[in-house]
Amino acid sequence: YSDGRNITLESAFEYRTPSELQIEGEGIIYDSEVDPSNNYLFLAAGPKGVLVQDLSLAERGENALVARYALPSNYFALGINGFFERNNDRLFVTAALLDKDGAPIKDSARVFVFAVNSFDISQAQLVKSLALGANFAKGIRAENNQVYVAAGDSGLQILDSHLHTKLYSAASYQTKFDALDVAELELQQGKFFAVASGKYNFASQTLDTSSVKSGQLDIIQHNAELGLKHVASIDLPGSHLAVNGTRVYMAMGALGAAIIDIENPYQPKLIARLVNYGPVHDVAIQGNILHLATGESGVVSLNVADAKNIKPTAGKLAIKYPVYVLTTSNYALYTAGSKSLKSESSYMIGRYIDSELRVIRVQPLPHYVNEKLDNVVVSFNKAIDLYDKNNDFVFARNINGEVIPSDIEITNNDISISPNLSQLSVNETFDIVVKSGLASVKPLPNNNYLKIASLENDVVTRFKYINEEDIN
Repeated sequence: YSDGRNITLESAFEYRTPSELQIEGEGIIYDSEVDPSNNYLFLAAGPKGVLVQDLSLAERGENALVARYALPSNYFALGINGFFERNNDRLFVTAALLDKDGAPIKDSARVFVFAVNSFDISQAQLVKSLALGANFAKGIRAENNQVYVAAGDSGLQILDSHLHTKLYSAASYQTKFDALDVAELELQQGKFFAVASGKYNFASQTLDTSSVKSGQLDIIQHNAELGLKHVASIDLPGSHLAVNGTRVYMAMGALGAAIIDIENPYQPKLIARLVNYGPVHDVAIQGNILHLATGESGVVSLNVADAKNIKPTAGKLAIKYPVYVLTTSNYALYTAGSKSLKSESSYMIGRYIDSELRVIRVQPLPHYVNEKLDNVVVSFNKAIDLYDKNNDFVFARNINGEVIPSDIEITNNDISISPNLSQLSVNETFDIVVKSGLASVKPLPNNNYLKIASLENDVVTRFKYINEEDIN
């Protein structure tokens, strides 16, 4: 005040993380995918097919739309996943025909496969169209020589994609409700799938939540000899899934979101319900940070390291439009939304660079080691090799909590740790531990550092020591 008095306004300002870039266009976005180079964003845009955005152009504020891959016969692109390897780039697109009210037409589900020109992204050729015998297909994952599809009223379908031009259905499991999304689970007990199911309204991009029993999460085991076997379920409907380690995160529309522990896939445990943040249309996980797409309320970001003490992150995202779709890369979160959900709507895309230090992968997968494969690599989203004290935050321990002597090397973004396996017995489990406090820094004069980011929570990954002949 002018007379010398003063007052302190507690919590008067709220920090909001700005979008690093923004893209606008015409249409509605149902799904999105970032290529491994982080140069291109592929959008499943309903009747507009697949839209390709050049992110380097968007960074300069230029028109970023560089290609459109049209689907035949008025099909709606509903889901998208890429396979990018050695000039053999493919896009797998789930699709269906929708009537004027946005309802899928019986038996119209298809998967389309586009061969993308690695040297000219604007060029792509439709090399395969496969009918699935379902009302629609939505969630899709492409891994190696297989494609996993949440195929509506026909449930989970596994497609053999060894030859992309000869794609065919190799196995299927009929779910009780329409399958909406699928996620692969690489667990020590073997290979499993999580399948979210329920009743979905494509016109409003919402899940029917009239009852918690209007859908369910199914855990399905995949055995090379026995095929697909249902092993467990949780009676909660879901539309989108994200997986991190032994946790499954599920968007449940007006019912919020759920966190499920699947360390024992035969007895999954519901460990948290998130019901105070509005309707949840999509979920994405980055380390311990769970992002919820909440439509009109934008994005809610939560630290879920401790399921009993879930709390919002410090910086909210500055988003001025409804968000319905999320996707992540190793270094950023991408948001997609529409001003309205009408056919003439316009969409908006945002990119938010990670401000926190987090683990992006722990290898090898599955989490086994033996005498020949004894090296574990923990990769981060930022460089961690400039801080000498970081070695003190990493170790291996046995199930009794005793430290196992290990060789540790930190290079760029990676920690390489080789535990002394002579300290373990075959089939014994052990943990690789990265303690909170490990930091990414900028060196300053006189051996000082500016701490850019530090690991907020411990990261513990369980491995198993097995015989060499068993690792395959």
